[in-house]
Amino acid sequence: MRKVLLVKGFLDEDGTLTQKGSILQRLKNVKYEIVLAEVLCLFVSFKPFKKHNIRCDGFMDHVNNVKNIFEDIFNCEKHYRVLPGDAEFKFNYNEYSDPINGIIMGDELDEVATTYGTSLPALLKVVKELLNLCKVLLNVSEMKENVKDKIQSVCNSLNDILKNDISMLNY
Repeated sequence: MRKVLLVKGFLDEDGTLTQKGSILQRLKNVKYEIVLAEVLCLFVSFKPFKKHNIRCDGFMDHVNNVKNIFEDIFNCEKHYRVLPGDAEFKFNYNEYSDPINGIIMGDELDEVATTYGTSLPALLKVVKELLNLCKVLLNVSEMKENVKDKIQSVCNSLNDILKNDISMLNY
């Protein structure tokens, strides 16, 4: 595992934590922490913030980018025998990602559950898990402030949903 951490940049040649490694250390109680740390490092920079015109080509492009990162980590773990040599890469698209996107955009929980054919209690559980993850992410000090602001905005929206959604009175 040390070799994987070294190759992926979580440790330097001396074995001390890098900026990326300190993010991983803060996420030690989160499921799939090594993958999440790798993804979070895409948002970390000590360069001065410059405005860019970013055009979103679609959600699936983003999913494919994340899939590529997961696959790189998988291949690295396989190469250094963290995983068995016959292991196969699998990437599961989270069935709740579209409903969560709808919730964050302001749709009611019961409306989203009906639209996507999901169970309302299961959807509520996913909202709570996402809220907990957002709270963990807010404690990553190396992340840029504009990213933290956006995560805080999502966190506030999820808190409001859990506090104000009267559709849960039926359950």
